[in-house]
Amino acid sequence: MMIETLGMKRLATWMRRRGHSQEKMGRLAGVSQETISRYLSGTTRPKPDIAVKIEVLTSGRVKLSHWFSDLLAAQKAARVTTEDAE
Repeated sequence: MMIETLGMKRLATWMRRRGHSQEKMGRLAGVSQETISRYLSGTTRPKPDIAVKIEVLTSGRVKLSHWFSDLLAAQKAARVTTEDAE
């Protein structure tokens, strides 16, 4: 299942602009090239600690919240629905 996130788009753009390969990005973030490939293809998203590393490496251009915005939106929608039921 593909997970399309703002994080994957922004990371791909950031890497392309700096000429970073998946291998180099993996070394910088402390994960394998295959793991970066999975992030970029939407197969998986980084664990929060790796997402924070990516945020630091990209000087905030790829934020932790970019990887989880869909989950945050779903959580917010569920909260509104719960409040409506009360």
